[in-house]
Amino acid sequence: MSWPIGIDAIRATEENLGVRFPIDFVVGMKNRNGGEVQALDDLWSLHPFLDTSDRKKMVRTSNDIVRETMSFREMEWFPQTGVVLASLNGSCLLLLPEEGDPTRLKDEVFVWRMDEDGVETVFRSTAEMLNRRE
Repeated sequence: MSWPIGIDAIRATEENLGVRFPIDFVVGMKNRNGGEVQALDDLWSLHPFLDTSDRKKMVRTSNDIVRETMSFREMEWFPQTGVVLASLNGSCLLLLPEEGDPTRLKDEVFVWRMDEDGVETVFRSTAEMLNRRE
C-alpha cells in the first residue's frame, strides 16, 4: 500500500541521513510513498519516508528508509554510505553517493546481498525502478 507524502518528510529524511535523493525518486515517492517493486525475480517492499503527520501514517511508515538504513549499517560488511530503499531476506536495494560528493546520491539502484561481496546495478535509474512498482 502506498499514498502521497509531503516534501517536508522527504527533506527530513535527507537531513537525517545527510544526503540528497535523486529528483525522480523524490517525485515518484512523493506521489506514492512506499509500495512494492518487481526486481531480480522477486517482489520487494519499498521502505517509505517516515510520515509523522498523524498517528496512523506514522505507524504505517515506521519501517522507514532511515530506520532500515541504520539497521543495515550495523553490519560491518555493508557499504556504510549506502541508503536502503527496499530489503528482502537479508539483501537490499540501495542508492550510493556520487563520487566526489558524498551528499548526493546516484540515480542508479544497486543490490547488496549479505552473502556476497560488493554491489551490482539492478536499475539504471530510480525512475526505472519506480516504473516497476506494483
